[in-house]
Amino acid sequence: AWAGGPDGRVVVDRLLPDLGRLLSARGVFYLLGVRENRPDELAAQVEAQHGMRAELIAERRAQNERLFVMRFSRSQPASA
Repeated sequence: AWAGGPDGRVVVDRLLPDLGRLLSARGVFYLLGVRENRPDELAAQVEAQHGMRAELIAERRAQNERLFVMRFSRSQPASA
């Protein structure tokens, strides 16, 4: 995180605005981050900007870091 700015999100914050354009209709994006990246804020940002669903799929402590994996996907309409 020290090379990624104060919250470690310099690269991620450049990628997220283009996520909707980069993913296909069935595309999925997985993000591995640390707690300092503020996963709740990341999820809200992607949901608001792209209407994508954000799901926290894993959390784990690795020494002094708290890691998470988040899955972003387009909301699929329910089948009739």
